[in-house]
Amino acid sequence: MDPYEMGGIKLDFENFPDILKETKDEKGKIKIAIVFGSGRFAGANHIGYITDALFVPEIVIGLNYWAIKNRCDLIIESHLDIDCDNQEYLTEYNFISIGSGRVNKVSKMVQDYFGKGLKVRFVPPNAPTIVSDLSGFVYTIGIAPGERVGILTLLCNPWAKDESKKRLIVLAAGNFPLGTIAALQMLAHFVKEGRGRNNMYNPQIPAIVCQGICKSYNKDIPLAQGVGRAIEICSTQSVIFLE
Repeated sequence: MDPYEMGGIKLDFENFPDILKETKDEKGKIKIAIVFGSGRFAGANHIGYITDALFVPEIVIGLNYWAIKNRCDLIIESHLDIDCDNQEYLTEYNFISIGSGRVNKVSKMVQDYFGKGLKVRFVPPNAPTIVSDLSGFVYTIGIAPGERVGILTLLCNPWAKDESKKRLIVLAAGNFPLGTIAALQMLAHFVKEGRGRNNMYNPQIPAIVCQGICKSYNKDIPLAQGVGRAIEICSTQSVIFLE
C-alpha cells in the first residue's frame, strides 16, 4: 500500500484541506478525530505534554470555516490515543495524530504499519531520531540541525481498506516538544491558507520537515512540584522549513 495514496487519489498538501471532501461517509459527513498522546502504552517514553495542544484551536477554527465555505458537514472530536485503537475508530475517522510514537499510540501504529514506506519517519517509531530518505538527512537531538525538529505528513488511513471508505491521517510530530509545536503551527497555516506545500526535495511527497524557533522568555520557568526532571516548556516564535 502506498502511504501517500488514498483509494487511487494521490495525497497532496497543495490540495489540503479540499482533499477531505473525498472522505465523506455514507451520510455525507466528514469525521475527524484529533488524537492526543497519553504515553500510557507499552513502549511509550513519556506522558503527553500540554504543549501538544498549541495551535489546535486555530486548526479547528480553520477547518470549520473551510467546511462552512464549502458546505460540508464536518464533525471534529478530540480523543486520547488509547481510546482510538479499535476498529470503529480506526476505520471510520480521519485522524490528526499529534506527537510521535514516543507518546502517541496511533502515531506509532501508523509508522509501524508503513515502516520504510514512509519517506520521512522516526527510526525507530518511538525514538527521537527523524530520517529523511528524500534529503538523506538524519535529524538527531544534540546534532545540528536536529534539535526541535518536527514532521508534518499526509497519509492514507491504512485501516480503512474498503474502497467505499477513504480516510486519511495527518501526522504532526517532533523529536522535541518544540518540534511538535512547529508541525502544528504549519498545519494551522496550511488550513488557514487553504493549501499547503510538499517536500522541497520531492514535491510529490506530502511530508515536510520543519524546525521551531523558541520564543525568548525573560525568566526561567520554575519546575512544577513533583516533576522528576526538567522539560523545556516553550512555544514557537517562528518556524523554519528544513525540507
